[in-house]
Amino acid sequence: MFRNGPYPDHGGSHVLGFIFLLIIVLGLLFLAASLWRSRNGHGHPHLGHHPHDEGHGLGHGPGTPALRILEERFARGEINADEFKASRDTLLNKP
Repeated sequence: MFRNGPYPDHGGSHVLGFIFLLIIVLGLLFLAASLWRSRNGHGHPHLGHHPHDEGHGLGHGPGTPALRILEERFARGEINADEFKASRDTLLNKP
């Protein structure tokens, strides 16, 4: 008489409802994480504007976009350690 308990069988709609609920919860978690990151300065920085930069624009001081690009190239293996050090010293105006 009660094959699925006292509840009628709805042809699997409870599975779809669970998936829909899971998508909503994951979306809300993603939204909360995005808002938290943007409020704490960890979002995607705009070129030439970063909370930790000294000054604005494409300058040559520490923490500038030019130095970050150099560090990224070194991390990707596009340049070796000697080229990195020489370029970094040039950007930081060290002899």
